[in-house]
Amino acid sequence: MFAKFQETEEYKQYSRIVEAKESDQEVKTVENSTSDINSDWTKILHELYQFVLIAKVPHKSKSYDQAVIRTMFFERLQENLQELTFDGVKYPVSAAANLDHWNCRNFLVLSIWEKFSSDAINELNANNYKAFKTDCVKMMKDWDKRYVKHMK
Repeated sequence: MFAKFQETEEYKQYSRIVEAKESDQEVKTVENSTSDINSDWTKILHELYQFVLIAKVPHKSKSYDQAVIRTMFFERLQENLQELTFDGVKYPVSAAANLDHWNCRNFLVLSIWEKFSSDAINELNANNYKAFKTDCVKMMKDWDKRYVKHMK
């Protein structure tokens, strides 16, 4: 069964995601303390969305856009601040939005990056691949909900 799974588009997509992530230093090393993303994330976002389609993950998004992802990395505002200045423009930020972009960033960095790592893919075997598949689908379903909510 595992040998058949390794021939599927879903399995190949895991490697495409890892390759896209590993090919860009900023994407590869992004962490919770990152305050902005500047490189082109098109490839990794495309591969993540392709996984959603290939694995038939329930979703409402039509793509994953860097402009939306970028706002997840804005610095978390202190409690006494209610606006963010970005590129010379002041934007009001509600407490809920402040928490939302922090939670989305954490999910991306701590869940998705961890699950779609070269180590995780290399450790797949006949005993664990079904659970891995299930976890990835659940994770990306949750991610899509967070992304769509954040986008609004």
